[in-house]
Amino acid sequence: MPTVIRTVHDLVRHARGPSHHHHHQSVHEARRMRAHHILVTHSLA
Repeated sequence: MPTVIRTVHDLVRHARGPSHHHHHQSVHEARRMRAHHILVTHSLA
């Protein structure tokens, strides 16, 4: 399952653009948002 998610993530990364710095920021941002979403979900659950 993680492999599928990684593949989709790679596709999104390539579609987004070649800027490595921007990409790194985007990944960091997405990771933080996901962690926040998980925290909120668990809090509500």
